[in-house]
Amino acid sequence: MSPDRHTPSHYLWKRPGTPSIGIRLIALLQVTKCLLFTSGGIGLLTLIGTDLAQLVRGWLETWHIRQDAAVIQWLLTTLSEIHPDQVTLTGIGSLLYGLIVGTQGVGLWIAAPWAITMTVYGLSAFIPLEIYELLHRLTTVKIGILVLNILIVGYLWKQYYHTTSKPRTGRAALSTPPST
Repeated sequence: MSPDRHTPSHYLWKRPGTPSIGIRLIALLQVTKCLLFTSGGIGLLTLIGTDLAQLVRGWLETWHIRQDAAVIQWLLTTLSEIHPDQVTLTGIGSLLYGLIVGTQGVGLWIAAPWAITMTVYGLSAFIPLEIYELLHRLTTVKIGILVLNILIVGYLWKQYYHTTSKPRTGRAALSTPPST
């Protein structure tokens, strides 16, 4: 790009290519979610065709855990009712979600301007679902996740608004920002 053309400046970053600490923390959160969801998805896909209840029974015997407790019986019954297609779809969904949040995290980490929009939309999409879940069963974990998502979306939205609310006009718009 020639020096006389305008390079959009992004106020999210302190210096060009260097994200703020808040953006770095959100990027780390997204990459951590990526690792958890992709490893969970891979794990689920390796279990296709496996009798999940029998697998867990084996683990319980190995760890010398009694199987007559009500919660263990409920778990084994629930696992025996899971269809292999459910395991496949959940594994694929987990992998896809992991790849999406991983893309968001890496994009934020490398200061890609599109990453903030992708992350805001991605996290905002879950807020109505989280509210719906809270209305059915109120737990501190669900409240924490909802509050964290709202805080992240608010922070990113504020950063985005700060970016787009200061249009550069005149001579400043034509020159490239000075390097520091």
